Amino acid sequence: MTSERSRVFLIGGSNSIAFTPHVRDHLMYRATVNRVPDNARSTRYTLEHLDDWLGTDRWDLIHFNWGMHDLTRVDGRTPQVSLQEYVANLECLVPRLRTAGDQLVWGTILYMVEERQPKRRLRDVDAYNKAARKVMARLNVPVHDLYQLTAQRPELLGSDGLHLTPEGCEVVGRDLATVIDGHLLDPSAPSDRSPSGEPK
Repeated sequence: MTSERSRVFLIGGSNSIAFTPHVRDHLMYRATVNRVPDNARSTRYTLEHLDDWLGTDRWDLIHFNWGMHDLTRVDGRTPQVSLQEYVANLECLVPRLRTAGDQLVWGTILYMVEERQPKRRLRDVDAYNKAARKVMARLNVPVHDLYQLTAQRPELLGSDGLHLTPEGCEVVGRDLATVIDGHLLDPSAPSDRSPSGEPK
């Protein structure tokens, strides 16, 4: 049965690390789910490590997400990866992912509670998500709207307003599995999906 399962690869940060077990559980009989062996952090960091992470493996679907580290204002003033560089990095990363994945799905940057994150701004989350959507539209990559899922349910975020609670990991992991399964069953699925996994 294992040989008949689809092969799925996840790329993302600390929240991705936390919800990956739930994605695996929900796709147990449908797909083998692996992820990068590291916190993917920013687009800049991923560009430095992606070839090692991907190797020569081939995946039926790669679900990927970056942005929260990119837009972090480490010095309190400017994002550590500018919006211009972020867009340029995405434009380099997507073609590389296409060499390893039959299907790609981009996950938007999650919502966060700005009052609890002094080095991050919601306006930056909005700007980076908007810019990434344009890149994905141009490169014909479907979008999974994780921002709306978490913005509609801020209780899924922990006390720091950024990292998912255990319930949040379950909810987001289940949603990821639903979207991934939908694309595995129908590669021509709509390019934007609601938190329930249904087309908008």
